[in-house]
This record gives sequence, structure tokens and C-alpha cells, in this order.
Amino acid sequence: MTQALTDHTDLILDGTKIQWHLDRVRAWERGERIAPITIDMALTRACNFACHFCYAMLQENDRQTITKEVITDFLDDCAEIGVKGISLVSDGESTISPVFVHAVVHGSEVGLSMACGTNGFIFNRRKLEEVLPHLTYLRINISAGERKRYSEIMGVKEEWFDRVVQNIRDMVDIKKRENLPVTIGLQMVLDPRYGDQIMPLARLGKELRPDYLVIKHCSDDEDGTLGVDYQAYDKLYDTLKEAEALSVLDFGFHFILNHEPYILEGIPEAFRMGVSSIKLFMTYKKRGKRMVSDEFIAKTMERLAELGGLCQLHCENGDVLCYLEDKAIAAGRTAPTDFPPTCPDWTEEEAINRAILIGRLTGCPVYVVHLSTRLGLERIKRAQAEGQRVWCETCPQYLLLTDKEMERLGPFAKIGPPLRPFDGPDRAALWEGSAQGFIANLASDHSPRVPAAKEPGRKNIFVDAQGKPIPFGAPSLETLAPLAFSEGVAKRGLPPSWLARVMAENPARVFGLWPQKGVIRPGADADLTIWDPTPEWTIQQSQHLGIAGFTPYEGWKVRGRAWMTLVRGQVMLNPAGELEQKPGYGRYLPRRGPTPPIAGAVA
Repeated sequence: MTQALTDHTDLILDGTKIQWHLDRVRAWERGERIAPITIDMALTRACNFACHFCYAMLQENDRQTITKEVITDFLDDCAEIGVKGISLVSDGESTISPVFVHAVVHGSEVGLSMACGTNGFIFNRRKLEEVLPHLTYLRINISAGERKRYSEIMGVKEEWFDRVVQNIRDMVDIKKRENLPVTIGLQMVLDPRYGDQIMPLARLGKELRPDYLVIKHCSDDEDGTLGVDYQAYDKLYDTLKEAEALSVLDFGFHFILNHEPYILEGIPEAFRMGVSSIKLFMTYKKRGKRMVSDEFIAKTMERLAELGGLCQLHCENGDVLCYLEDKAIAAGRTAPTDFPPTCPDWTEEEAINRAILIGRLTGCPVYVVHLSTRLGLERIKRAQAEGQRVWCETCPQYLLLTDKEMERLGPFAKIGPPLRPFDGPDRAALWEGSAQGFIANLASDHSPRVPAAKEPGRKNIFVDAQGKPIPFGAPSLETLAPLAFSEGVAKRGLPPSWLARVMAENPARVFGLWPQKGVIRPGADADLTIWDPTPEWTIQQSQHLGIAGFTPYEGWKVRGRAWMTLVRGQVMLNPAGELEQKPGYGRYLPRRGPTPPIAGAVA
């Protein structure tokens, strides 16, 4: 087994908690007394499953009851002495404790990072809606992907599999609908005797779309009570490799950081793993810890500058936006059309200015996402003229749509930054900025929300009846390329090279993939879209695959469409729109720091 691990080190997962809490480690090295970084525990020793692999049953202790008073005092004490997190992952099924919901909510409220590992059975949608906003991660222990084998391995009735799968679907749906930062994962405890379930579970994971599926080995005691054959793991390597590679596309990651200062220590580790861009939000003050302080921005940029990375920023003044929103609510101005005035154009410019100045201070490249105003563009142009590495993108919604959509679509047109005034200067300025090369990229800012989450915004565009913010965001990925060609090339006469620049070469440069991606030349990946400029058609939501149930471009007439798509020279989508590429073809793309994008006016 040791030799197998040595041969296949690409399967080893790196832990990052030691990086996240480096200050605690250094204090320990200095001989100081320190509080635990995280505490693994359970609220009960009882469990409603009888899993075949359960090591906990080999070390049974006396069962004690943890009351609401006891857990409250315990969590308060942990917060007071500086414990960072509580993970309800130890022996016992914590979700069956009557104090589970209270423990998660109260722990979160006193500043602890709360997490839970569970079999997932006891949940229902109401309980998930209560706890998910307060969890850092929720991990479901599921060691089979088929009903019968689930029953055998997990020690429960077959129909329990259906309930757990539905609960996972609900978790993923609630997270997407509410835009929650919680990480939802699946964990398979793999005894070699369950090797037949690796691929069924991998396929199930692909269907359910949690944030991750991890497969870990099964522990046994020194007497071999569970009968785990450790030598047999080596025989599963090829199957694990097959399960690892279900993507049809090449893919990479970038990280969004919430206002959690301890996580800054993990940036070097992320960079080492090929994540070279970090995104920060300067707004969304009412969404937990999503909005970060200027100090946090400076510390993030400082670390990225040392590594050669890139800082992306959503630039709006969150304090001012929160103030204006509260004033509007107090005055009863809560119709959809009352939303854009609470986000004036200067709040984008002001935040861009801060980001640029902090970037200058730290020496970090700055990337402004989804630019929406002429004012913001002018500030970026000034920084570029001064030689600072400041780049940006805009999106079709800011080039084509206006605040008039709030009358037509109501909360479904609520996006951040907002759609700008119909009679304002912004759309023309952004088109000109893209054509002149000041705006490097054209992006989607694809952020769909299910209709049920948006609909309450018709009565109050800011919050629903329970006081939860009406979510921002709209679908835009599936319309990005057709609108870019139709409106930019066919209608406004921009050359096709503009399209290639803002949607291929410059994104590859800015995000550390050039010249492997984004260019046609010897040695580069042959990622190509062959475009037919002649078809004329109408955009309809019924053509789309996303969860939003609408498109703001319903009925929009367009010209031209993709005819064929190739990834690394192999056909992915054929002219009939059929997926030809098999799962497993896609590769993870570790990225480097940015290369400056192509600038100047397009020919």
C-alpha cells in the first residue's frame, strides 16, 4: 500500500487548515498556550444507521445527554478563548440530537465556523433552510450509489437511499437559490469490498452537483475487527482514476474570499495548486461576510503581489448602497423600479478608485469585474494611462439592457451592479471602451436564481416577508456568444477579431492560460468554435438548460450561431448540437499569473 501511494501521489489531497491558522501554529512554536484551532465532536453517541464500515462502534463510550444549556455554554466558552471552528463530525449522528439546530445557529452567531458530517437522513427542507446559512460545510457520508448496495453497506432500508438523495438535491438547490457560501460535499468511506460502488457514486455525484465528492479509505483497529484488506486498495487505482475524470471540458478554479482573515494564510497553498486569481466583493453588506474591508483587500493584494497573482473585485461602495437601501425601505420605496436609484453610478467609480489605489500601494494587478458605468471606465482608463496593471471586463447586459427592464421583468432584472439608466451615457461608453481596447474582456456574470427565490421581489425588491434579501443575478451564459457576435460584429460592424480578442485571447492572458489557450498557433491547444454568421433566429428561454426559468433576452432577434466546438482538436459539440466528447476527456488547468491583455483599438 505504501508503494501504491508513492506511485500515485496525484491522488493525495492536501490539508489546508494548518495554513489557514498559521498564527496559532507560530504561537505554539513560541511556547505560548493556545486554544484549539477546531474541535471535532458530536452532540450524541447515538446513530440511526448501522454502517458496515463504522469504526466508531469499535470504541463505544458511555452515552451522555448534551442539553441546550450545556452546548450553549460550551460554544460561548469556545468563542471566548479563540477557537475557530466546531465540526460535528465525531462518533454519533449529531443531526438526531434535539439541540442540533440550536447548536449550529448559536455557534455561528457567536463567531464560530460550524460544520457537520452526517448521513443526511434526518433532514427535511425546512430544517435545511434553517441550518445551511449557518454552516461552513455540510458533508454527507454516503458509501454507495445504488439503492440495494446502499442498504447493505449503510445498514438501513433501501427506501432510505431515496430520502437521502432527495435531501442532497434540496441542499444543493437551497444553496444555489440563496447564494449561500456553505460547501456541500459527499464522502465515501471505501472498503475494498465496496469497489463496485465507486463509479455509481461518481455518476450520482455528477447528477446531484454538490461541491465535491471525496473517497477515503476505511479505518480498522489493530485486531482487524472490520476485516479491511489494505492491500486490496491498490487494485482500485484505475477505477478511482476513472471516477476522478468525468469532465468533458478543460476546467480551472478561482476562489472567492469572504471576510475571514484567517483564510488569507491559505492563499500561497491555493496558488501552488494552480489557483492564481482571487475575487473579493466590496459590497453585499447584508450577505453575511461576503463584503470585505479595505484592510482585507490590502492584505489579500499584498499576498497576491508576492506570488504574481491577480485580484478580481466587484466594485461598489457597499456601505453607501446599504444606507440608500435602508432609506428606501423606510420610505416605502420598494417597487422593482426603486432598486436602481439605490446604486448610483458614482458608487461604482468610488469603489474602483479605492481598488486601484490599494493595487498601487501593494503592487498587485487589479481586475474589475462586470464594469457597468462610464464613470468607472474613465477611472480605469486613467490608471492604464499611468502604467498601472488595471484591467476590466463588461457584460452584454450592460451593453444592451437598461433600467427599463425593471418595469418589464421586475425582480428578475435585479442584478449587481444594476442595469443603468435608459437615457444615460453608459452603454455607448462601454461599447466604445471595448472597441478601443480599454475593456479587455467580455464576460457573462452568469448568476441564475430559481424563480421561487426571485418572485417575492415583486412586492418588495429588497427583502422578502421573512426579511431575507431578494437575490441578485440573472442567467447570461447561454446568450453570451450569440449576443456578442450579433450585436458587436453583425450589427455594429466590429471585426471578428474583436470577438476572438475579448472572449478568447484576452481572458486566457489575464487568467494565466495563455499561450496554451486563447490563440491559434503551433503548440497551443486547438480549442476552437467554428461560427456560422448567416442564421437568423430568436432567443427563447425554452432553448436553455439552466435553472433560472427565464432569459432577459426573450424574443431578441440575433444573427449567427456556433456551428461546431472543438476542445484540444477533438469535436465536443457537432453541428447538430450533440455532445460527442466522452466524460473523462476534460483536464484540470493549473493557472499562472496574468499576462497583460491585448490593448488598443481593433482594426
